[in-house]
Amino acid sequence: MQLPLLPHGANREDYAAGLDAAAERMRAAIVWLAEQGISRIVAVGHGYGADVALHATADNALPEVISIVAGNWRLAPERIDHAQPVPLPERPVFDLYGGRDRELRMAGERRATSWNHSNWYTSWELAAADFDFTGCEAQFAGRVRGWLARVDKLIPPS
Repeated sequence: MQLPLLPHGANREDYAAGLDAAAERMRAAIVWLAEQGISRIVAVGHGYGADVALHATADNALPEVISIVAGNWRLAPERIDHAQPVPLPERPVFDLYGGRDRELRMAGERRATSWNHSNWYTSWELAAADFDFTGCEAQFAGRVRGWLARVDKLIPPS
């Protein structure tokens, strides 16, 4: 699914303003997949795509999405306005982030501290990775594949 594109140089507030529209696009894609008979959907997002996946599934919306893989999302567990914590979705979340980007590492550490009480939340720092996981793609894919295999055993088919 292609998210709405923002101009080069867009800031965090620009992305925040587009979250609802992007989440609506994701909802439409999930509905279409469900209409095709696909009932066990994993939302995999990188950066802003991870923000959108978590935003779209907040308040337990989109039950077709059984789990979320969030790669290098920059938001700490706070809404964009920093007023309230983002509720952890009632589904497994795998939070992967690169250790070479200080902001990513700090946001990941804040999420892990905030959500570590949940059996649904798993975080993993790939110390050698940058924002795009450049040169670490195989490690990233292997971790995601292993996590998905575990989640598949935890969540019975609907």
